Amino acid sequence: MCDQCVAGYFGNDCTQRCSSGCSDTCAQTDGSCTCKVGWTGGKCDTRANKYFGKNCNETCNSNCEECTGKYECQVCLPGRYGYYCQFSCGKGCRNDRCSISSGYCECKGKYFVASSSSSSGYCHDCVLGRYGQTCEKICPQSCHTCEQELKCSSCHVRYFGLSCDKSCPYGCKENNCKQGDGSCVSCKLGYFGEHCNNTCQESCRSCDKYGLCSECKPTFFPNNTGQCETCNSKCVANNCDSSSGRCIQGCYDGYWNRTCDTECDATCFSCKQTNGSCSQCKNNTRYGRDCRQECSNTCISSVCDVNGSCINGCIVNTFGKQCEKRCDEYCLRKDNQTICSEKTGMCLYGCRTGYTGKVCPQVEKPTTLSAALGGGLGGDILGPLVIAMFVMWLFLRIEYDTVDTNLCEIELNDLQYKTHQERDDHRMNETTDYSKVSERENGNMTNENVSGGPLS
Repeated sequence: MCDQCVAGYFGNDCTQRCSSGCSDTCAQTDGSCTCKVGWTGGKCDTRANKYFGKNCNETCNSNCEECTGKYECQVCLPGRYGYYCQFSCGKGCRNDRCSISSGYCECKGKYFVASSSSSSGYCHDCVLGRYGQTCEKICPQSCHTCEQELKCSSCHVRYFGLSCDKSCPYGCKENNCKQGDGSCVSCKLGYFGEHCNNTCQESCRSCDKYGLCSECKPTFFPNNTGQCETCNSKCVANNCDSSSGRCIQGCYDGYWNRTCDTECDATCFSCKQTNGSCSQCKNNTRYGRDCRQECSNTCISSVCDVNGSCINGCIVNTFGKQCEKRCDEYCLRKDNQTICSEKTGMCLYGCRTGYTGKVCPQVEKPTTLSAALGGGLGGDILGPLVIAMFVMWLFLRIEYDTVDTNLCEIELNDLQYKTHQERDDHRMNETTDYSKVSERENGNMTNENVSGGPLS
């Protein structure tokens, strides 16, 4: 047993080394000593907080409690987080402690907002309508969020100002205005201006911030100067598009164009709204785009519609839409009546002898039986063959004429019915509306092409 140990050692046999944290030698009995800076404990063998390094003589940054390097904090002071404790935890963190890496913590009261989907988060903001260090205070009623009693961060709808104590202007759409100056985000219909406190002109439904109309009330439309004009009186029912002035239901007779501001040609009773061409002529003996062409003189009374189609039908022995074709000259005649259908040109009473077909085209007259038999081709040999062919031809001719006669009877009945009908109509009303007749006739006409001799 040693009576005294050399400096730096202690123990009964002086074999234990004093801690490197001792500022000098240590007590021989237990090794206790006075500590160097950065060390703590009875034997100065524990590194002190805020110190790091091989000899614990380097200081951590001021926000660290423990670190392994100047900017490598292991434990931060309460209320701090980050690799060198440079960030502040949320004011609502329980025990003022938060994760050193994320800053998340458990909120210490129900009035703090956890900024994540879980129950933890930054816990810095108060729930809507509360403020204060512990969110214990209630914001003014018109505040949506606030920082202080008289300093609102955002206002409820209808209010603006630092304390949200002012009402938005009446003209603001949906009572929505900017918090700073109360200017409207947009205006209600009929108002304009930065604060929507100006009214549009009476006929204006909506206008821009300068008061120029962008949409007018019914029966008005905006002109080039931004003022609302009355729809053109020539618009049917005075009804026009409130943004363009286009006549919605068209124009009254005699006018055309999108806004019905152009008169039809003087010869037109009415015209098409798109291009101004005549749709009905004032003089029913004229037709065409400008009603300056004369109806055919083969139309009864020379009356036709705007397309030139005869309204009252054709004069005797003519047919076609404009009665421009003459009945075939080989149709049989009957009294002074027309000999063919004015719709199709078909012969009504059959064909003259030696002609056949619906409209009687000319055919060669058949030779006599004696001539057929007495030709220079050898009558003794060809006679029986010619007789057989003649009999067959005669049979077919009789059958075809029977069908053709039936067709002619149908056309004749149609003509007779039409004639009686027109006479009855004429007795009832001498001022018959020929346009109605024209529509009926045109609707019944077919597009069948029938050859007929042109009128000279």
